[in-house]
Amino acid sequence: MNKYKLYRKIKAEYAYSLFKNNQTFEKVRAIIIKDGKILLLHKVHTDKYALPGGGVEYEENIEIAVERECYEEAKAKVKFKSIVGILNNDVDMVYEKEHFVSTRVEYYCLCEFVSFIKKKKHFGLNGEFFDRVEVVWLNVKDIEKAELSDYVVHKIKKAMKILSNVNTDNILKEDKQKNIDIQKEKVQHIKVQTQYSNKKKYIGFKNNSKYKKNKNNSHNRKYNKESEVAH
Repeated sequence: MNKYKLYRKIKAEYAYSLFKNNQTFEKVRAIIIKDGKILLLHKVHTDKYALPGGGVEYEENIEIAVERECYEEAKAKVKFKSIVGILNNDVDMVYEKEHFVSTRVEYYCLCEFVSFIKKKKHFGLNGEFFDRVEVVWLNVKDIEKAELSDYVVHKIKKAMKILSNVNTDNILKEDKQKNIDIQKEKVQHIKVQTQYSNKKKYIGFKNNSKYKKNKNNSHNRKYNKESEVAH
């Protein structure tokens, strides 16, 4: 088995394990812009372009994942800045002759380019791509030539607006706060579910015959005590 087929098999196995555990396949994509140019991966034989990125590994956060993927795929050291888009989609897959749907979420991240780790135009990625890949800087004005999806182009333009704004730091802080608010909403949702679950348990406990019996006995004792005081 060649490296590409082995990589595809491992990827399918990982996606299948997430599917079995009702978990979402999280991925990251890096938007790296410098001097009006964007860093892309160019698949030489098919003449296709893509943003650097890949799957979020176990116990990784978004920031670490996108920085690691940029190193692995583009040999580039970058610094995470902000999430500029989140895309949800489902992918039909097959693992050991079993068809399943992989639920995915992709985080499009604005990253600051720091440097290349190794000056090398062409390099292999352990079979991750079928054909040869090179790292290129494409003028953002010519982004349409890369034939990326409309969603990706839109997020690249959004990133350009953020970078061209004088108050870039404030915008990034606002985006970071939005991400924090999203996490808080998730936690609050879990709390509400927990409270609802506990309420159901409490109602079930109240309807329990033993509880009713104890409650009636307590009520009778209270009534008898009040009667004694009245006399």
